[in-house]
Amino acid sequence: MICQVLGLHHPHVLGRLLRAPSVPKCAYVRGNAELLRFLPSVAIVGTRKPSEQGLKRAFNIAAQLSQSGVLIVSGGAIGIDMAAHRGAISVEAETLAVLGEPARLEGDERPERLRKLGSLLTTVTVFAPETQIGKTLFVARNQYIAALVDAVVIVEGTLNSGTLHTARYAQKIGIPVWAIPGDPDNPLASASNSLLQNQEARALFELSALVNALGLEKKSSSKSDCLEEQHPWQALFQRHQGSLTLDILCDALHLPISQIQSDLLRLELTGRISRKGAEIVWQNHS
Repeated sequence: MICQVLGLHHPHVLGRLLRAPSVPKCAYVRGNAELLRFLPSVAIVGTRKPSEQGLKRAFNIAAQLSQSGVLIVSGGAIGIDMAAHRGAISVEAETLAVLGEPARLEGDERPERLRKLGSLLTTVTVFAPETQIGKTLFVARNQYIAALVDAVVIVEGTLNSGTLHTARYAQKIGIPVWAIPGDPDNPLASASNSLLQNQEARALFELSALVNALGLEKKSSSKSDCLEEQHPWQALFQRHQGSLTLDILCDALHLPISQIQSDLLRLELTGRISRKGAEIVWQNHS
C-alpha cells in the first residue's frame, strides 16, 4: 500500500489537524485519504489491557456507529484500539488508525496486526521518517486523534492511561468527550469515572444519544439501542443470507479462532445461532 505525503491544505484529512495544539507540517497516509469526507467521525479509545467486557463494548460500539454512517477513528495499539477497528470492519465499514510511529517511505511503518486488517483500514501518521522512535510520539499522537474527530468515546482506562491524554486534548479544542461509567472499585473504570465526576465528559448509556448529538438518525431499530443488546455479527450473517462458515467468520473478523469459537459457543447457548454441519445459522427472533 503506497504511502501518500499530504500537506495541510488537504481539505478532508489534514485540514482538521490545523486545530491540534501542535500543528504538523504534513501527514503520511496509507489507504483512503478522503475518508474524512464522510463525516461525522468518532474516536473510540481506551487501554491496551482491557477487560473482556471492554473489548466487546468497543467492538459493538464501533460496529453500530459504523452502521449509522460514522467513521471510526482510533490508535493502532492492541486492546481497545484494535477492537474498535475490528468492530467497524466486521460490518464492512472503513476505519482510520492514527499511528505513533514515524512514516517509512520505503517499507511500511504499520505494525503487522494492522496490515492484517486489510484494505478497509487507513492509517495516518504525522511523524516524518527521520523522527526518532519513542514513547513521547504516542503521547503526542493522542492530540491528532482528538483533532480528527467530532467526538471521543472513552471505553476503559486507568488514571495513568494515555486515554486521559486524548480526552484532555479533545477538551482543549472543543471536541465533546463521552465516557462509559463503571464500577468505582474497578481500576479500568477510573479514567471514565474521573472525567464524569469532574463533569469533563458525558455518560454514554445509549448510542442513540451520541448518534443524535452528531446529527444522525440511528439506522437500526430501537431494540439495538442498548450497548450490549445487538451482536454486531448479525449484520455479517445477514449479508451471507443468514448462514456462513467458520472460515468466512475468521476471514471477515481477523480474530483468533479460539476467540471466535468461544463467542460462537456463547451465541449457541443463548439461542442466537444454530449449526447445520459446517454451516453456522443466525436465528432471527421476533
